[in-house]
This record gives sequence, C-alpha cells and structure tokens, in this order.
Amino acid sequence: MSMGNKRKPNVSLIQTSRSYTIREVAERLDRQVETVRTWVQEGLPVLPGTTPRLIDGAELKEWLKARQAKRKKPCGTDKLYCCKCCEPRSP
Repeated sequence: MSMGNKRKPNVSLIQTSRSYTIREVAERLDRQVETVRTWVQEGLPVLPGTTPRLIDGAELKEWLKARQAKRKKPCGTDKLYCCKCCEPRSP
C-alpha cells in the first residue's frame, strides 16, 4: 500500500453490490485503517450487528461523494478562487 498524496479517494474503485471490512476499504482506497475508522466516527454508516464491522459499498460510495460535494465552493462569474484563503474572491 503506497499512501500517496491523494486528496480525494477514487470512488470508482468501490463496488456497490458488495460489503467491505474497514481494512478492505483502506486497501481499496489507498488510505490508512485509522482514516477509515475516523470516517466511521464522522458518520460513515456501518451494517449493524456485524463483526468485523462491515460497510455497504453503495453507502460508502454515496457518503464519500456527499463528503466531497460538501467541500466544493463554486465561484460566481465575477470571482476567482484564492488558493491562499481557499475562498472565492473578487479579482
């Protein structure tokens, strides 16, 4: 596992028709196991009553897409994105 400098996980690697353990999610998305455990604490749904904890692929994909969409800050027609403050600003 090569823990690269990727900002967002590649959700196309997740199959919606299967369930994953936390370790499998970490391997599939090239993340640390602790990162996936943090996602679970932040609200990533797990299947109830499963040991080891299982994560549904469809819910994982949906949760990651929603998390990604929440971070986006669209710029208006008269705005530019400022990399220093991470906000849309007037030029």
